[in-house]
Amino acid sequence: MSVQAYLLKNILLETGFLKNEEGVVIGTQTQEATLYIDHGKIKDIFWNEIPEHLKELDILDGRGSLALPGIKDGHIHLDKTYYGGPWKAAEENKTVLDMIAMEKQLLPKQAPFVEQRAIAILDLIISKGTTKIFNHCNVDRTVGIRHFEIIQNLLEQKKSHSISYETAAFPQHGLLRDNTVPLIKEVLAMGCDAIGGLDPNAVDGNLEKSLETTFQLALDFNKKIDIHLHERNDAGKKTLKYLFKLLEQNPNLKHKVTVSHAFVLHDIYRDNQLDEYASQMENLGVKLVSSVPIQFKMPLEELRILGVNVELGTDSITDHWTPFGQGDIIERANILSQLYGWANEYHLSRALYFATGKTPLNDEGEIQWPMVGDVADLSLFNASCSAEVIARISPRTMTIGQGHLLWKNN
Repeated sequence: MSVQAYLLKNILLETGFLKNEEGVVIGTQTQEATLYIDHGKIKDIFWNEIPEHLKELDILDGRGSLALPGIKDGHIHLDKTYYGGPWKAAEENKTVLDMIAMEKQLLPKQAPFVEQRAIAILDLIISKGTTKIFNHCNVDRTVGIRHFEIIQNLLEQKKSHSISYETAAFPQHGLLRDNTVPLIKEVLAMGCDAIGGLDPNAVDGNLEKSLETTFQLALDFNKKIDIHLHERNDAGKKTLKYLFKLLEQNPNLKHKVTVSHAFVLHDIYRDNQLDEYASQMENLGVKLVSSVPIQFKMPLEELRILGVNVELGTDSITDHWTPFGQGDIIERANILSQLYGWANEYHLSRALYFATGKTPLNDEGEIQWPMVGDVADLSLFNASCSAEVIARISPRTMTIGQGHLLWKNN
């Protein structure tokens, strides 16, 4: 399908909530519509007849599918996976440092397959409706910058088709512990979007120096920051507080810092301290990305209500860390809904926010997506409404990124 003008016909868009006599949402109204897409954006929306002068445009038939906003995978590792290769289970009861030692032995063996398996993951997640990704790519003394070069080249090719992406240079083996700073500087100079990080106390052994080095690199190269934080309880709280302190001292980095996982927020919620931490996260623009662990409930909805930007990520897809990744952010939103006990139409429809960053209807049931001028990022489903999509993990029928047809179920 051309990136020039065309019509996406025969799709369903959500138009409002159905309520009973008590005002309780019991269903979602939809209406058939046509989107006029031109140069990657939604130029117009037609609910009835299409204007005569547009009828000669190319047509993409939605075949009655429900159209929802494109899905964002806010945290994924494309460069190290078993996916696309022979089945191999993970190991159990290993520490982060155990896994780092294992990975140093594993990565050279995976080197011939990095590109092939990354392509397999991209094909999978695009077929699940993903139009945007935030990728973490190993930069370390074992692989050097080779993974970054391979994945960045691959993503540049995909961009022409057109999936949106950002990449973090991820010092998986430790920024200080592995003496990775020179390599990180090299890939940041090559155009990498962000500097990653990992447990500055537990892995690098020096919380202050690790975070200060990370922040200085971000300032020197004008980049974002995205830190993997697995540290729990007092150690995790100390890391977050020092991160907040550095952000207050370096306001240029406000709204440019993400913490991934941040399991300590579960501990903070348990200790009745969430309001304090959430207030700082909101004021400083610190985003949280979660893969929705099931061992304990992360306070994702509570953080969203308190104004924190929350996204979901696939993280790993069948690798040495875990064999359970499905590459499906809707599946993650489904798990989130189950953890919260969301089962009614209203709550299930609200859960879509975590997968897409927006919902077709606002909390009052008024249309807020799509709007004329929006980027044409769409995920199409064989479903009647977004609540059904979340509850049933409905089949995808089409993925459109910036107006490009990325995938279609034939």
